[in-house]
Amino acid sequence: MTGEDVPDYENIGSPIDLGPTVTYREGPETEFYGRLSLALVGGLGVDVAGGLAIQKEAHIALPLLPAGLSALDVIVKPNGYQTERVYLTGLVGVSVRSENLIVSVGMHSRRGWVIGVGVVF
Repeated sequence: MTGEDVPDYENIGSPIDLGPTVTYREGPETEFYGRLSLALVGGLGVDVAGGLAIQKEAHIALPLLPAGLSALDVIVKPNGYQTERVYLTGLVGVSVRSENLIVSVGMHSRRGWVIGVGVVF
């Protein structure tokens, strides 16, 4: 997953009690995985993969306005902090292999349908 548009905030560095917060995905998600391919007849194959995906998240406090002030009176960056979340991932799919090329289609547990193209050497 790619990152969302995260509003500007003051990173306080640690998860303290900020009251109500909103969580944003910040930056790209990085995944490390292993893949097994079982070759069938005619270059057709079945693929199974598993891995770990890491996503940085920003937890930003919701603005609380003192009595008598409106949001237009003052601009203050809200406090927030970052964490990293780790997800287990999986993929099941099929692939077709020719002499020097492999094309695969599969269902990924976090990304949905994915298509891959690779070179065999």
